Amino acid sequence: EMFELSWKKVLDKYDLHDNSWLQSLYRIRQKWVPVYFKGVFTADLSASQRPESLRNIFEKYFNRRTALPVFISLFEHLMAGWSEREAVEDLATSFTRPVLRTPSNMMKQVSEIYTTTVFNILEEEFIGSLGYYISSLDNDGLIAVYSVTKEDTEATCRVRYDTSGNIAKCSCCKFESCGILCRHILRVFLALDVRTIPDVYILKRWTKEAKNGFVLDECLRYSELHRDALRYAREGSTSGEVFTFAQQTLQVAFAEVVQMKQETFSQCTIR
Repeated sequence: EMFELSWKKVLDKYDLHDNSWLQSLYRIRQKWVPVYFKGVFTADLSASQRPESLRNIFEKYFNRRTALPVFISLFEHLMAGWSEREAVEDLATSFTRPVLRTPSNMMKQVSEIYTTTVFNILEEEFIGSLGYYISSLDNDGLIAVYSVTKEDTEATCRVRYDTSGNIAKCSCCKFESCGILCRHILRVFLALDVRTIPDVYILKRWTKEAKNGFVLDECLRYSELHRDALRYAREGSTSGEVFTFAQQTLQVAFAEVVQMKQETFSQCTIR
């Protein structure tokens, strides 16, 4: 609703109701407006947590006149740089622990589990939660519902807490979208004297041990396919004839991969 109101306000202010480009954007708003895919897991990290945003990188290294071979070569170089930085961060995470900014047992718990980057994000949420107050909306002894409101504002979220399973769900859907608890749930945990984060909220992909299992396998597969795709693009763009053949072959292969993925998923579901 807030998006719809804001969108209408912009159209009214600048008299853009007949702008065809904006109309086409609005028709596909479910694909780019965050509020429409709230709750869909995207492993999203805020721009402040990224060393360089993709937009800044493209503006810095590329322009409209950049030839495709040059683009691919530079992009491979950038990928290598990212991998090197990641290796340095992994090393630091393995042999150091973050400095705690609060004496919270909860923060001490996750400092030993999460990577440094993810811990810092969660710690910001925890500290931010101190600026909120909660009010009980409903409680039947099993399910409790709280409103969590930021001080001096009307910004409110609703947290539903299952006392039997020690499980909370917030209307902001931050955990569902990125796998990190929001300040609203953390504020409820503080009020209810929940001193450690329940295991259900600790995703392996954000832990120091993530690269010892499936997450590593998935990342390795993606990286290898990504390198192959770059080589494919480089060879496939050498001439118009080669490009046409490469594109047709790729479309056929992609359709087969999608079909195999669906068949594999169906078999796993049946089992």
